[in-house]
Amino acid sequence: MVFKVLTRNVTHRNDTACWTTAAIFVVLSLLVPYIARASPIGASQPIRFAPNANSVTISGGVVRGARDLYHLDARSGHRLSVTIKAPAESAVFQLYRPGYTLTSDGAITAIKGEALIGAGETDDARAWTGPLPVSGRYLIVVGGVRGNASYRLSVTLK
Repeated sequence: MVFKVLTRNVTHRNDTACWTTAAIFVVLSLLVPYIARASPIGASQPIRFAPNANSVTISGGVVRGARDLYHLDARSGHRLSVTIKAPAESAVFQLYRPGYTLTSDGAITAIKGEALIGAGETDDARAWTGPLPVSGRYLIVVGGVRGNASYRLSVTLK
């Protein structure tokens, strides 16, 4: 209905600026579903170690506004080391302790929980090492700091 009203106005005014506005409106209307799918974060992927291994390196990439999620089950007292390498230091991570929740409104997924000290949302962590305070499922969230980012995430659990 909005498009019909806009089209009538464009037809009556016969103005190039109005036609440009109508074209932009149509293009953006068609792109919104694709943009919405690209920007939210999805379900977390499990971090799995090869038999008899205690470390793994994951290669990935995120587009601007998107985040990759990984989870790891570990016990209290295990020593965890997480590092991320990216061209121009363009990727960082957050590390959430067990008890976090992922909620979604259909377009955006939000993370609620407590991050480990030094690996919170505002810390721009590129490395974190320490003993784990509690047993359970830990969440690693990877995102870009200046747009798109390719990365190599290394995780060691001893």
